[in-house]
Amino acid sequence: MVDGDDHHRVIAKALTKGWGCDSNRRMSVWGRIYHCRLVALMGIPASAMAQKANLSGSWKIDAEASGMSPTAKSAGQVVKITQTDAGVTIEFTDKGKPTTMRVKADGSETSAEMPDGMIVKTSGKWDGEKLVVRNASTSDDGKPVERIGNWYLKDGNLVMENAAGGRIVYKRVN
Repeated sequence: MVDGDDHHRVIAKALTKGWGCDSNRRMSVWGRIYHCRLVALMGIPASAMAQKANLSGSWKIDAEASGMSPTAKSAGQVVKITQTDAGVTIEFTDKGKPTTMRVKADGSETSAEMPDGMIVKTSGKWDGEKLVVRNASTSDDGKPVERIGNWYLKDGNLVMENAAGGRIVYKRVN
């Protein structure tokens, strides 16, 4: 492990030797560009460089991969997700009515009314390539209910996995 000023000496040494140097051991223009990019990237935390999965698209529940009966009420349901830097918007049909939910990716809360009148409060935060989504509502008997899930892509499919280990797998339809 290199500490303090030694760290800067190691970087300086790497910039003047090795890749990108011509036979006179001077760094070529392309070598300097490469190393400047490398040094710039070294100063960025890994979490800031992590790519967010692009969840946008229309997705249909894969009943078999989700472990549900093909005749289950939600089998074959299609959701449309639109993703921006601010978060995702999910459009789906619930009890025959079009429903829209927004998940802000900065951790702030949004609310949506479901067709049965239930209010769902939602917030989200990226954790690498997973969007961690927190839903809060009230059960029929008035008790608070909180669900936390991870939304991510795996093998080209959208996976929505809850903290209890349940998961729904969606296949892209567009």
